[in-house]
Amino acid sequence: MPGSVRREIAMSRYLTVIADADAMVAVARKRPGHVGCPPTCHDCCHSGAVLPVGAVEMEHMLNALEAFPPALQAFILGKAQASVARLRAAGLDADAIMQDPTAAADAALDDRRVSACAFLIGGVCSVYEHRPIICRTWGVPLSTGDSVSCCPKTRLAVDPDPASALPYPELWRRVRVLSASLDQENKEPMAYAALRRWELRRAGEP
Repeated sequence: MPGSVRREIAMSRYLTVIADADAMVAVARKRPGHVGCPPTCHDCCHSGAVLPVGAVEMEHMLNALEAFPPALQAFILGKAQASVARLRAAGLDADAIMQDPTAAADAALDDRRVSACAFLIGGVCSVYEHRPIICRTWGVPLSTGDSVSCCPKTRLAVDPDPASALPYPELWRRVRVLSASLDQENKEPMAYAALRRWELRRAGEP
C-alpha cells in the first residue's frame, strides 16, 4: 500500500482518538473540584522539544505546518533544528532522551531555547487544534495504570482513584497502533520527530 494511502487511513482513524480524548477531558472538567489551567500559562510547553510523541501525532501536527506560509514553516523548523543541535551537543540524542524523558526534560529546562516546543510562538501554540494527545489531556488527572499524574498547578488536594482518572495508557495504545502503521511504533522526542518526519514527508515516504 502506498505511503500516502497509509498516512491518510492512519490520520482518519487518529481523528477519532482525538475526539475521544477531548470528550474525556470535557467530562473531567465538569467533575467537582476541577482546577483549570491558569490563563496564559504555557509552562508545560517549555519542555516540548523533548516531549515524546507518536508518529501519527506528529503527522497531524505537520498537516498544520504544511498549511502555513513558507516563512513560518522555516521559522518553526529552524527552532526545532536549533533545539536538536543544542540537545545533541549536551549528549541528549533521541535515544538518550527516550531512555529517561523526565530527566532529559529537567536537564533541557536549564535553557528554554533548547527545551521549548518549536510550535510555541509568543506563548501561543501555533498548531493548537493539531496538538498531541498528552497536550490535550495534561491538566486533568491522568491514570498511568497504578497511579494518577497531573500538572502541579491543576492537581486536586486528593487525587481521584485511578479508575476514575482519564485513561492515558489506553489512548496511547491506540496512537501506537496507528503509528506502527506508519512504520514507527514507539515515541520520539518532538523536536527530533518534527525534523525527521518532515524530511520523510518531503521525500514522499510514510
